[in-house]
Amino acid sequence: MRLFRHGWCLLLIGLLTLLLVLGLGYAYWAGFILHHVNKENSLDPFFADRQSYHPVTNTQSVVLPDDFAFHPAFQNEWWTLLANVSDTKGHRYGVQWTYMRLAHDDAESVSWDHPQLYLAQVVVSDKHHVWKSQRLSRGGIGQAGLSFAPFHLWLDNWDWRGVSDMPLPGLLAVDSDELGLKLEMHSALPFVLPGERGYRRLNREGPVAVYAIDAPRVQIEGSLRLNGVTEPISVSGVAWLSKRWGNDFVMQKRRNWDWLVFHLEGGTELSITRFRQVGDLPFSTGLITLPSGEVLNLGPDEVQVTPQLTATTDNGHEFPSQWHIQVPAYDIDLTATAMNKDLWLPFIVPYWQGPVNVSGSHNAQGFMQLTGY
Repeated sequence: MRLFRHGWCLLLIGLLTLLLVLGLGYAYWAGFILHHVNKENSLDPFFADRQSYHPVTNTQSVVLPDDFAFHPAFQNEWWTLLANVSDTKGHRYGVQWTYMRLAHDDAESVSWDHPQLYLAQVVVSDKHHVWKSQRLSRGGIGQAGLSFAPFHLWLDNWDWRGVSDMPLPGLLAVDSDELGLKLEMHSALPFVLPGERGYRRLNREGPVAVYAIDAPRVQIEGSLRLNGVTEPISVSGVAWLSKRWGNDFVMQKRRNWDWLVFHLEGGTELSITRFRQVGDLPFSTGLITLPSGEVLNLGPDEVQVTPQLTATTDNGHEFPSQWHIQVPAYDIDLTATAMNKDLWLPFIVPYWQGPVNVSGSHNAQGFMQLTGY
């Protein structure tokens, strides 16, 4: 009996030691990342060296499903799901999920200083409330990763599982103290390769560009668990899913964007991007996906994007809260207004992101992401 108790004590001590080591390692890695984020919440020091990465050029086409994989030859990539959902009583929620892989070049690498950082961020909001959570991990120890057959993208116990080597149809599951969600997702339209076969230029003159994949209309059905709400909430709605990768991360101090997506009544989908780089005029482009699946790329001369009103969040960030969007050739004239202004998200990579109310030429639902304000 003493040996039995002694064995259990040794096992307990071993488990506690393992948890302590993992905790210290996680704290070391988080501290390393925070050290690389300067006082203005810019990740510029983190991306100081790009010489070892492949260039983003229009000589290479995006290929599906191969390019759902990670691209370690490029410095960063990120997935974004922007969803407008409602419960059975018509109460509206915005749901945002972001997954990022960020790399850095550090010659003095140690065991917890791996050159790949993985971030996952989830936000649920309504008109008056915000629920948010964030996870981060380094590469190399299995806390985060991507596998196929079937598709599986994960960070800790937050994961996206497909039923094949494609992410859609799929199930997104997240669980934290603040919120939880289980969302079944089905694409109502084929995946889209915007720009030149997935190559997207972000400015008029310079070489700033990314590779891109979009799913413009994703049908959502599932449940939300929110801190302070006693029962799970059944929801359904529509979302825009995107994946981007390259070397010019758009959330740096000098490079930012205003991105709005709209699901127009009748099945037409619209994405508008206004890229901002210090020293250059804003560069606006767009993407229209018709109900037939036909894709129309919009150049800067075909899109008018005008900020109209500003608002200040409770944590002191002033941002353009209302936008006027015009695509004259397709009789689109929309005004988008933030549904809840207090959605500046103070994550390691900070930005404003949330659903918008839409009025104008079309009945529509929309979502907005703003960086650099």
